[in-house]
Amino acid sequence: MHVTAFDAEGKELPLRGVTLTMHPPDAEPFEPEMLRFGPGHLAANIDLRPGTWSFDIAAHARDGTELVTSFQQTFPG
Repeated sequence: MHVTAFDAEGKELPLRGVTLTMHPPDAEPFEPEMLRFGPGHLAANIDLRPGTWSFDIAAHARDGTELVTSFQQTFPG
C-alpha cells in the first residue's frame, strides 16, 4: 500500500507522518507499520486477501496541513 501526497503544483508534499487504518474483510482493523521512501511517500508491506477492504488515511504535512481520505477496494480471489 503506497501513500504519496502532492501539493497544489503537483510536487511531492513533505509529510511528518501518515496514519493508515486498514479494514480487512471479516477481520479487525489494524494500522500497519509505514516505511518512508521520500519526503511525502510512504508505504506498508501487506498481504491482501480476497474481498473488499476499506482504507482510512490521515497524512500530516510538515506545514501543519492535515489530509484525510477514505476508500474501498475489492480484490478478486
